[in-house]
Amino acid sequence: MKRLKSCWIVLVILMTTNSVLGTIWQVDNNGQNGADFLEITDAIASVEVLDGDTLYVYGSTAAYTEIVLDKRLIIIGPGYFLSENTGLQFNPNAATVNGINFQTGAEGSVVSALVSGAIGIYTHSITISRCHIHAYPIDIYLFGDADNCLITECLLDNNLYHQSEGIPAGVIVSNCYLKGIGTRESQVVYKNNIIDGMPLVENSTFYNNIFIWDGDYSDAWFEDHLINCSVYSNIFMGTASSSEVLNWPDCLFNQTIESIFVDQALHTTDGKWQLAEDSPAIGAGTNGTDCGMFGGSTPYVLSGIPPIPTIYHFEASTSGSSTSGLPVHIKVKTHN
Repeated sequence: MKRLKSCWIVLVILMTTNSVLGTIWQVDNNGQNGADFLEITDAIASVEVLDGDTLYVYGSTAAYTEIVLDKRLIIIGPGYFLSENTGLQFNPNAATVNGINFQTGAEGSVVSALVSGAIGIYTHSITISRCHIHAYPIDIYLFGDADNCLITECLLDNNLYHQSEGIPAGVIVSNCYLKGIGTRESQVVYKNNIIDGMPLVENSTFYNNIFIWDGDYSDAWFEDHLINCSVYSNIFMGTASSSEVLNWPDCLFNQTIESIFVDQALHTTDGKWQLAEDSPAIGAGTNGTDCGMFGGSTPYVLSGIPPIPTIYHFEASTSGSSTSGLPVHIKVKTHN
């Protein structure tokens, strides 16, 4: 047991090598691994957990309770689709949270590598990265005070939506898969995304994206879906009959899923959005960057693996001795 306990200490040290600020706390609703808290809500409520601290959340078959975040915390899970994209984590379970609400006091918080239900952003300067979000019909609600928020390297199964009160500004959405967008009256920059559906957007900027909808981008479509927007250097599946749309700089139309992406039948839920070797999206973005979620300066990472060392192999003997201890074999990867 001493040898096994030593291995756990080594793993904790590895987890702390990524320049995380504040105190590190562990959360595990399985009641194992010597974690500090059973629920994320317990950690948030604790007087010992302070602004700037980090919560490492273990994967589990059971969901964590919905959280209301009113502290500046970094919350990191293990990623998702871990049974599909194999060899990334030893434990294939995601850390699923029933929902997240960012309230006043949470400014500067970062949530990463979780699976989450509906997310409400009621305050500014929030970062959501490498998360899989699925809540019907809305995945993320942007409220009026949600200025200067960053949503990056995420999968949204449904919609990103601006709630009517107030007009958030300075929001950036990058390197995501977006099933739908309804951010009218918001000021959002959309770059290097897969947009799989018809957006309803005003006063925003689009570049280096790939639009999956394969209909006609007509005058009627343009007047109802992208109002007062700056659009350039994007890839579109559909045709363009609108003169306004045809005047968008450096955009390609009439493309197909087969020509742009790898063979989707042979890849995972998120891996299928990687570009084919001869894809027209390669170098089609601004300054020669690739369009889509795997392009740009912060490319999407398969399974939303967090940028910390992770265990992808663990093997322990069923017996040991007082002299030799308990043999344990561990393989660890680092991720950007």
